[in-house]
Amino acid sequence: MFAFEGIGGSGKSTQAEMLARAFRQNHSDVLLTCEHTRDRPFGMRIEEVIKGKVGKVDLLALQLGYTADRRDHWAGDVEPVVSRGGIVVTDRWYGSTVAYISPDYRELLLQTNQAVVGRPELTFIVDLDPVTAVARVYGRGGEDMFDKIETLNRCREGYRWFMEKSGDECVWINGQMSIEEIHGQIMEEIKRRGILK
Repeated sequence: MFAFEGIGGSGKSTQAEMLARAFRQNHSDVLLTCEHTRDRPFGMRIEEVIKGKVGKVDLLALQLGYTADRRDHWAGDVEPVVSRGGIVVTDRWYGSTVAYISPDYRELLLQTNQAVVGRPELTFIVDLDPVTAVARVYGRGGEDMFDKIETLNRCREGYRWFMEKSGDECVWINGQMSIEEIHGQIMEEIKRRGILK
């Protein structure tokens, strides 16, 4: 499993799609997925919360909701592919839950998630300054409750913590580069590890 992390607007979704496409040239069993889910009960409720369609929710409760959605997603969609030797590329995994919560709860949520879902073989963290990221998100009309510069600055710091403390194999990517340059760097990392020739 290969995970893409980063603040909203960082370009991680585009890069996840490009990596899945590259894997499909050599492997027939590739799942491209994203979190939160939009077709499972927990994920659908999360979507309503973050888009402001229902009342406010405590942030720790919300991140525990993301964890519940992830566990359900893992059990229903992701683990079956992993267990049969397929490849999963996911646009967000538990790195997001850790990055988007206050420092007081990072360790708790990291340990909880690592206990209930599989750990990625490799996590790419696409880093982008929040001013540029917010402009991208609002430009395409996909903003949610997290897409504020102050919030994304904290999340960016959370991803640095995750890279240092998670114990997962992570690659920090400069999201200011062009789409093609970012993809090239990702493919270099994939090939250097012998995952693709």
